[in-house]
Amino acid sequence: MGMELDSVQNDVIHINRAMKDATLDSSSIKEKAVVLEKSLQEIGIVRAIRSSESRSAAIEMPVLCDAFII
Repeated sequence: MGMELDSVQNDVIHINRAMKDATLDSSSIKEKAVVLEKSLQEIGIVRAIRSSESRSAAIEMPVLCDAFII
Protein backbone atom coordinates (compact mmCIF):
# COMPACT_ATOMS: atom_id res chain seq x y z
CA MET A 1 0.00 0.00 0.00
CA GLY A 2 2.87 2.37 0.78
CA MET A 3 4.47 1.90 -2.66
CA GLU A 4 1.17 2.63 -4.37
CA LEU A 5 0.80 5.82 -2.36
CA ASP A 6 4.33 6.89 -3.32
CA SER A 7 3.56 6.19 -6.96
CA VAL A 8 0.37 8.25 -6.84
CA GLN A 9 2.20 11.05 -5.02
CA ASN A 10 4.93 11.06 -7.71
CA ASP A 11 2.27 11.17 -10.42
CA VAL A 12 0.62 14.16 -8.72
CA ILE A 13 3.97 15.94 -8.46
CA HIS A 14 4.66 15.34 -12.17
CA ILE A 15 1.19 16.57 -13.11
CA ASN A 16 1.63 19.70 -11.00
CA ARG A 17 4.97 20.44 -12.69
CA ALA A 18 3.46 19.86 -16.13
CA MET A 19 0.55 22.18 -15.31
CA LYS A 20 2.96 24.87 -14.10
CA ASP A 21 5.01 24.55 -17.30
CA ALA A 22 1.87 24.70 -19.42
CA THR A 23 0.72 27.82 -17.58
CA LEU A 24 4.09 29.51 -18.14
CA ASP A 25 4.00 28.53 -21.82
CA SER A 26 0.48 29.89 -22.26
CA SER A 27 1.47 33.15 -20.54
CA SER A 28 4.42 33.49 -22.89
CA ILE A 29 2.18 32.83 -25.89
CA LYS A 30 -0.32 35.44 -24.68
CA GLU A 31 2.46 38.01 -24.31
CA LYS A 32 3.73 37.26 -27.81
CA ALA A 33 0.21 37.59 -29.19
CA VAL A 34 -0.16 41.02 -27.59
CA VAL A 35 3.16 42.16 -29.06
CA LEU A 36 2.16 40.81 -32.46
CA GLU A 37 -1.21 42.56 -32.32
CA LYS A 38 0.44 45.88 -31.41
CA SER A 39 2.93 45.47 -34.25
CA LEU A 40 0.15 44.76 -36.72
CA GLN A 41 -1.73 47.85 -35.54
CA GLU A 42 1.39 49.96 -35.98
CA ILE A 43 1.88 48.57 -39.48
CA GLY A 44 -1.73 49.44 -40.27
CA ILE A 45 -1.21 52.99 -39.01
CA VAL A 46 1.94 53.40 -41.10
CA ARG A 47 0.13 52.08 -44.17
CA ALA A 48 -2.75 54.46 -43.57
CA ILE A 49 -0.36 57.40 -43.29
CA ARG A 50 1.49 56.37 -46.44
CA SER A 51 -1.79 55.88 -48.26
CA SER A 52 -3.04 59.31 -47.25
CA GLU A 53 0.32 60.84 -48.21
CA SER A 54 0.20 59.22 -51.64
CA ARG A 55 -3.38 60.45 -52.10
CA SER A 56 -2.28 63.96 -51.15
CA ALA A 57 0.62 63.75 -53.59
CA ALA A 58 -1.72 62.56 -56.34
CA ILE A 59 -4.07 65.47 -55.66
CA GLU A 60 -1.21 68.01 -55.63
CA MET A 61 0.40 66.61 -58.78
CA PRO A 62 -2.10 68.08 -61.29
CA VAL A 63 -1.87 71.45 -59.52
CA LEU A 64 1.93 71.44 -59.95
CA CYS A 65 1.61 70.38 -63.59
CA ASP A 66 -0.85 73.22 -64.27
CA ALA A 67 1.63 75.68 -62.74
CA PHE A 68 4.33 74.59 -65.18
CA ILE A 69 1.98 74.80 -68.17
CA ILE A 70 1.08 78.41 -67.49
